[in-house]
Amino acid sequence: SRVINASVAGGLQSAVLFLIWPISVFLIVGSDYETLGIILSATLLAVLLLRYAYRRLARRARVEQSVFVQVIFSFSGWAMRLFVGSPVGVFLADSYSHASSPRSSHSIDAFAFEQSADNGSFIDEYTALKEMGLALGRILACVIFGGLIGWTTLPVAFAVMLILAGIASAVSIIMERQVASAVF
Repeated sequence: SRVINASVAGGLQSAVLFLIWPISVFLIVGSDYETLGIILSATLLAVLLLRYAYRRLARRARVEQSVFVQVIFSFSGWAMRLFVGSPVGVFLADSYSHASSPRSSHSIDAFAFEQSADNGSFIDEYTALKEMGLALGRILACVIFGGLIGWTTLPVAFAVMLILAGIASAVSIIMERQVASAVF
């Protein structure tokens, strides 16, 4: 149950990150592919540098394994995206979010833009449950977003999905840590 809940939350978060957020970024930059490319390139470069600095600082402060700190950073990254209205804001929000994202078994790799449940090592019942949960979360995100577009305005739909992704990220981290402590 915890595995499925964590996976559904991770899937919802990944769908928002890789489908809904890029659409909103594209609209923020005024449908300009050149600006979008510059932002994505600058963000990836910044994440390379900031992730190293963040991990080092977190180890020094001894908060690297703190669930509370991970939840705060993860949720605040999604919350920052709510207030983005310019290309610079996109760069800052994405750099912060990806640099401070916790490592997980549902790791969202900002560089490869893919998601893996077990790092591709083997398939068993546990992995199958995680994969089904991830798929269910992605489908759920698309259905919710489609419903929101039909019932509200586009900005409200984007905002609701960003809030849901923030909540899902927090749930995913908490549930995943409970699963990890129960399994291992």
